Amino acid sequence: MKSTKFIAVLLSLLLVFSLASFASAADTYDTADATVFTFTDSGITAEEGAYDGYKIEGTALTISGAGTYVVRGTCSDGSITVKKGTTGVVLILDGLTLTSSDTAPICCNKSTAVTIVAAKGSVNELTDSEYNNDDNYPDNENAENAVIKTKDGSQVVLCGEGTINVAAYGKNGIKGGATTEDEGEACLTIRDLTLNITSYVNDGLKADQELNIESGTITVSAADDGIKSDLVLNIGAQGTDGPTIHVENAYEGIEGATINIYSGTITVHAEEDGVNAANSDLTDYSYALNIYGGTLYVDAETGDGLDSNGSLDISGGTVTVFSSASGDNAPLDSETAFTLSGGTVLAIGASGMVQNPTSASIPYVSFGAGGMMGGPGMGGEMGGQPGEMPGDFTQGGEMPAQGNEGGMGGQPGGASMISIQAGDAITIVDENGDVIASALAARAAGYVFFASPALSENETYTLLVNGTEAASAAASTQGGMGAPGMGGHPGEMPGNPGEMPGNPGEMPGQSGEMPGNPGKMPGQPGEMPGNPGMGSRFSDVNASAYYAQAVDWAVREGITSGTGASTFSPDAACTRAQIVTFLWRAAGSPKATGENPFTDVSSSAYYYDAVLWAVENGITAGTSATTFSPDAACTRAQIVTFLWRAAGSPKTTGKNPFTDVFSSNYAYDAILWAVENGVTAGTSVSAFSPSAACTRGQIVTFLWRARGK
Repeated sequence: MKSTKFIAVLLSLLLVFSLASFASAADTYDTADATVFTFTDSGITAEEGAYDGYKIEGTALTISGAGTYVVRGTCSDGSITVKKGTTGVVLILDGLTLTSSDTAPICCNKSTAVTIVAAKGSVNELTDSEYNNDDNYPDNENAENAVIKTKDGSQVVLCGEGTINVAAYGKNGIKGGATTEDEGEACLTIRDLTLNITSYVNDGLKADQELNIESGTITVSAADDGIKSDLVLNIGAQGTDGPTIHVENAYEGIEGATINIYSGTITVHAEEDGVNAANSDLTDYSYALNIYGGTLYVDAETGDGLDSNGSLDISGGTVTVFSSASGDNAPLDSETAFTLSGGTVLAIGASGMVQNPTSASIPYVSFGAGGMMGGPGMGGEMGGQPGEMPGDFTQGGEMPAQGNEGGMGGQPGGASMISIQAGDAITIVDENGDVIASALAARAAGYVFFASPALSENETYTLLVNGTEAASAAASTQGGMGAPGMGGHPGEMPGNPGEMPGNPGEMPGQSGEMPGNPGKMPGQPGEMPGNPGMGSRFSDVNASAYYAQAVDWAVREGITSGTGASTFSPDAACTRAQIVTFLWRAAGSPKATGENPFTDVSSSAYYYDAVLWAVENGITAGTSATTFSPDAACTRAQIVTFLWRAAGSPKTTGKNPFTDVFSSNYAYDAILWAVENGVTAGTSVSAFSPSAACTRGQIVTFLWRARGK
């Protein structure tokens, strides 16, 4: 019998779905009352408008008040600074050529909110010098280490229908700040803009906290990393064309601790790794490289093509990857788990370090490697789940199991050795001789991997090199060369600025949802429509996993029956459709009779009745008037916040143990409450990972533990 309090807990979860808004068109601005500045080598002239929050000292302009400011002209040694704490600034570059001898041409100081707009049709040139680098010139107190510098706690958007060209001789091209308790949330966003960056010393486009590249055309050439975020990097957005990104030359092409690629056309040429989920400065972090859509072409000369120090998850898009032909490099590489649930992937590289998926729900075929080792669970124990720290709770602890090596028994790959040279024509054909994939080899290789929903499991496919048969192999969905001990799905989602206090979609008592970027993830496992009460044991739920008892409970209660006949997908991010389905089943699966207002909810979808029922009962109104975003994921902070609110928002008295949870965070009290009440202990001793996607294993565990709170 399900308690009223449990139903209330489930109801509260549906308030979680408000995500950050996304501007789908070029930002609009009104220059009628703007104050206009013209730079020359001899000084700055001002045409007074409605905004007088500024100060001019020679060729240095400081903005200290909200308003719209237009800057133009040419100056060989000048700068623009937005003073600390200044918000509401729109800075329009309208034909500005600005060089700075020892500092940043544009600097947004701490805790600022600035929109930098390239005026339509304008070309703007920003350049610094070698002295803008305090590593090489420690006596230079003016050094900002970037041509465009945005400091800690700053919220900066670069946008417009013009062009900004950045030439960095000091250190970085564009640099974003970090989130700190003193300065607040930091975020750097690029949209619509044509942005060209050349960095002769270090990184091209870099952020310490969160970097969002939503749209526009971005071209980068860098001595070190092309595009980098120390924490979260989001590219594109669900339902959009996304940006066009060219990383023309870089040591590593794209890097972030968590990388989410939703849409866009992305090409990367890198000396080392092409796309890398990593950050050597972090500890106890669940690295993740998630590809949900877009078109991605990666050419990594001497490193891995796609490389994750945690998980690699491909659920959509079109991916073509070339890696080094030698050494311990691979076109697809992950330290914990490589999951494949959608998209089209063609990966070509060395045969010595082959990694086929540890979990696949679409067929794949590989040529040029010997028999593959089994993935975790095929013959050995599942590895310890890193997603939750152990805890001594009355509802059950979270002690990770001891991980063993993946056992033998995986699906053999193509055993024939193959030789591919740079420029060779690579073609894969089916049993009828029809071409299903083709490419020109970017470099020499000995291994080819191809995955697509168009493949048929167990059908034999043939690899042709320059029209000559090189190897044949059968398509499979079985685990290939597994990483030792499958860890938990880290699935770190983008930090959501729409979750800050004041967002009406998340205030207590509000049932509405702010429209915005839902972060849709194509290919996300769904729910089986069968009898939800039948069967409580899944092949991907190890008996020693922290969530095993919670999964059994959820199945017994009819809340979920898994994502397949024998799979629960505990490490997949929990989606809006799944949570609505959980609630609907908890209410007895009532028949819905209303009209479907959503274009993204098909009448054949397993969650159709659940969505209509939720709308009819005022539980959710979707993410817009016509969209429900069924595949959008929910974060850990959101989940515990609404569990906490369902419990009456009780006061907390405990000490905050987490370095990534600040008192200014909207989920602060909820997180402390969750820890005090044994709902969760975080993802490590000192980290909660509030922006990480809440996995299916975590959500049923949270619900199971919270049912009596």
